[in-house]
Amino acid sequence: MASREKHPDARPLPRWVLPMVEAAFFGLFITLHLVGSTRIWLFVLIAGFIASPFLGRIYCRTACPVNACNRLFAFLPRGLRSRRWNAPAWLSHPLVRAAWYVILFATLATAVVLRVRFHLFTIVTVMGILLCRAFPAAVWCNGLCPWGVLFQCGSRIPKLRWKRGGERRHVRQSVAAPR
Repeated sequence: MASREKHPDARPLPRWVLPMVEAAFFGLFITLHLVGSTRIWLFVLIAGFIASPFLGRIYCRTACPVNACNRLFAFLPRGLRSRRWNAPAWLSHPLVRAAWYVILFATLATAVVLRVRFHLFTIVTVMGILLCRAFPAAVWCNGLCPWGVLFQCGSRIPKLRWKRGGERRHVRQSVAAPR
């Protein structure tokens, strides 16, 4: 795997910055749901998709409500945390993933055709939270999350990095080996 090149003058962010950004996005997500304006969250998704070739899966790290819930659950005392089981092999099978995406697309298409309004994003988010409580988060994040799959596609594009002096150059990141 190729190592990422860092700017010689780059300093790491303070440890409190990322949790504050996560908390701000999670607060926005909850507020939009309480107000009933969940469609505004699509702008956050689109911004994450546009940024993914440059910053990787930045949405998944900073704005994903499932990830934020997982981090909140990590603060619970051990006795209150749910037990996580190993993921069954069939859950990560490509046919199961394909069937899951066909069901999601068919549900969305049916809702559009019938002009039925329901909160598919909220349903998918709650399913993700429940799956991440029962199994390792990678089962949801790397295979079943529809947004994660889109961001993976965008983050596999060669990274555009800025050099000192404003010159651009492309740095190819190695893509995970196919199964």
